[in-house]
Amino acid sequence: MLHPLAQGNRSIDWRGLSFHGAMACQGFFCRSYRELSSAEKWVILGTIHDWYLYGMVISDADYARAFFRLAEERLGRQIDPAILLVPPASRLVHEFFHWKIDWPYRYCYPNPAPCSSSPFSRVDQAFDGQESLAAIDMMFACLGSKFSSRAEHRSAQQRVDRLFSRLNKLV
Repeated sequence: MLHPLAQGNRSIDWRGLSFHGAMACQGFFCRSYRELSSAEKWVILGTIHDWYLYGMVISDADYARAFFRLAEERLGRQIDPAILLVPPASRLVHEFFHWKIDWPYRYCYPNPAPCSSSPFSRVDQAFDGQESLAAIDMMFACLGSKFSSRAEHRSAQQRVDRLFSRLNKLV
């Protein structure tokens, strides 16, 4: 990762080496910068140490937010972000974020895009007339999910349930 706050960069700013140049970082703030809390950003930064995955997650505010909404919904309480930064909880957070790369129910697009720019965008979707998406539906949309059957949809839901059940035992 090129950012000076990235682990291992020792505060050295490598952003000038990026494809878009340092000015892209200086003049542009992504939705995650505006919409995620400081604690949420630190959980993402503290659990993802791979620049590619970090880029996939931090550039998709809806997907990142889906994790925190699901965690609170499934656990029935707010979670102290510090707990999520320590193994084994941090490994479960990383597993969730890694679905951005290896989600088995993804419709194969030639180029993966953040949720807000995909054909499955939350803006375009309506679920049972609800104005806002449930967190799991937001997550499925951000991952570009396409289910070929109810059984496949249920299997995806169970995968999410298992992850948060394991997380609940830790926090």
